[in-house]
Amino acid sequence: MPHTGSGDYSVHLQRLGLDPETLKLTSRGGIAAPAARTDADALPRVSVSTSAEERSELTVLKTLGTGGMGEVMLATQRALGREVALKRLSPHTPRDATNELLREALITGRLEHPNIVPVHMLAVSQEGEPFFVMKRIEGIPWRKLLRDPVALQRLSREKAEPLVLHLDIFLAVCDAVAFAHSRGVLHRDLKPDNVMVGAFGEVYVLDWGIAVGLTRDSGLPAATEVTAVTGTPAYMAPEMAAADGKALGVQTDVFLLGATLHELLIGRPPHAGDSPLDTLEQAWKWAGPPADARVPEGLGDVLARAMARAPKDRFASVDELRGAVVQYLRHRDAVGLAAEAKARAEALSALLGATGPADDAKVHAAFSEARFGYAQALRIWPGYETAVRGRDEVTTAMLRYELRCERPAAARALLPQLSSPDAALEAEVAALEAQLTERQTRLAALEKSIDLDHALAQRGLTALIQGIGIALFIVAMGFFGRRGWFTFGHREAVAGLVVFGLLQVLLVDRSLRPKLNEVGLRAMNANMVGNAGLIAFWAAAWAVDAPFHTTVVLFMLFIAVGWGTVATLFDARTTGVPIAYAIGTALVIVWPAAMFELFGATTIAAFLSLGYAWRRSKQKPAQTRSARS
Repeated sequence: MPHTGSGDYSVHLQRLGLDPETLKLTSRGGIAAPAARTDADALPRVSVSTSAEERSELTVLKTLGTGGMGEVMLATQRALGREVALKRLSPHTPRDATNELLREALITGRLEHPNIVPVHMLAVSQEGEPFFVMKRIEGIPWRKLLRDPVALQRLSREKAEPLVLHLDIFLAVCDAVAFAHSRGVLHRDLKPDNVMVGAFGEVYVLDWGIAVGLTRDSGLPAATEVTAVTGTPAYMAPEMAAADGKALGVQTDVFLLGATLHELLIGRPPHAGDSPLDTLEQAWKWAGPPADARVPEGLGDVLARAMARAPKDRFASVDELRGAVVQYLRHRDAVGLAAEAKARAEALSALLGATGPADDAKVHAAFSEARFGYAQALRIWPGYETAVRGRDEVTTAMLRYELRCERPAAARALLPQLSSPDAALEAEVAALEAQLTERQTRLAALEKSIDLDHALAQRGLTALIQGIGIALFIVAMGFFGRRGWFTFGHREAVAGLVVFGLLQVLLVDRSLRPKLNEVGLRAMNANMVGNAGLIAFWAAAWAVDAPFHTTVVLFMLFIAVGWGTVATLFDARTTGVPIAYAIGTALVIVWPAAMFELFGATTIAAFLSLGYAWRRSKQKPAQTRSARS
């Protein structure tokens, strides 16, 4: 295998017995192969002239092109009345190049393929100069088309991007080279200069002059016997620059095709030195193509494999390389969709990374667009790693956003969209679900503890019974007093309130307290404090010997104010109580003689309104549910 270090390339050539000073480039940028001996004397002699008046088999009309060792002329073949291309040595070419010209003719003539120019004749002129006759090709060198997109579009019958058109040409070149390999021929000088594109899109691979045989029985010099540096330095494979014939094989032409693809994509050959020797040294030390932003996604791996340093790391055949490019063309739309999806994903990332709260609608819109783009790419190209990776990244970002927003259901719905299970994300979702469940439980308990409607029916019924009992007691005291059976004064009122308070604690509180929540217990405690306040009020009135009627009026007013405070601050449903006592107070002031009856009626009215309001509000949700069902 070629040297992999940074040693002097000239030393390497000298070890091979080669003189670096003799490595001169031809006019087409190549280094010619040593001439192989071919017997020109055995070729037929055909007359060639430059005048149509002379009776010659071939009449040269004009020069079509020159390069390297030869020149190509436009000629007329008299016997068939057709125009052909005649290739011969240039006037100033050394005569020892004759064998190279003849070898090119023999190799090209052996390879009958639509992408290889047919050879019609191999002969010598009447002066003994060798030449061969080929099909005349009307077209443009691929090199020119690489520099002239307008000319490329004129040749194309399809409206396609220049890259696609060039890749179509590249595939045709691959077809020709693969055919040559099947016939045991290794080209060794593949480059855009050696490809011609015809007026109707025909593609021809030219200049087979330095081709060698892949096997010893190919009729050509065997590749394994190569001991000279031959080819075009700007495109050479490392084994070619090292003159390592044993390493030459079909992967050498694969490298040259990769080097051609390199120029197609990046705009220049892979090797470019200040001198032929510098360029050869770059080829000798080649370590693989560096990453380049100009190479479209999907072709970077193809280029890297085709131009791998070691032949064993390259595509095993030209057909494999061709197949990889065909796959790229087939999946090109998927690559474009993935690129658009990536732009949407970057917009999503910017939204999620911005300071302050993210715009939820914009976040979901960007995520939906990115995910849709990747999904469309994968529909065209299932298993497209870039799209799979991009979809996973955008889904993970969105999943974490949903977790941050405490939406575990939305986050869990995204988990199956990942290409493979993610235990860490699954654990995060489960942890949030548990946290929110715990929080909901605590909130439910808190709501229950402060629910004013809790045990409302029991509280309403108790209030109603208490109200009726108190009212009956007050009316009875008034009735007994009028009959002279019992005098009800301050002392009796205090005694009655104490008895009422004891019954409240022993009977009502004991049975109702276990059913109450926190707010209910506070209300009951407040009620007990209120009862104590009422006892204290009557005791104070007794102590100062206040008029009984005045005490009753103040007592009812005290109750009205207390319940009014409750209605204003805590429970508006109790508004009926202060209203009833306010009206009752006014009536007692107007009709003092009926104060017991009015006090009792007021109490019944107040507690009836309380029980009705609580019970009605408790029934409303049930009625609503029934109506909806």
